[in-house]
Amino acid sequence: MEATWNYITNINQKNQEEMLHKDMERSQFMIYFGTRARLFKVTQFQDPDVKRMLSKLQNIERAALPKDELQEVMDGAPRSLGT
Repeated sequence: MEATWNYITNINQKNQEEMLHKDMERSQFMIYFGTRARLFKVTQFQDPDVKRMLSKLQNIERAALPKDELQEVMDGAPRSLGT
């Protein structure tokens, strides 16, 4: 989030590259932990916080895209943020 904030508040090439790098790291995190979170059935947990966290992790969104497609989406992201 900090890299995105830096880019939005100070649009330049360095901040854009940093933001894209952090997005790639986040995608790798989501794939790794999201696939493991899918091994659990959310309905079998009683704690609402655990249910919420597992549900969030199970939704891996764009991280599931092949690496080249993910890069395309991320390359388009700065344009959608106002550039």
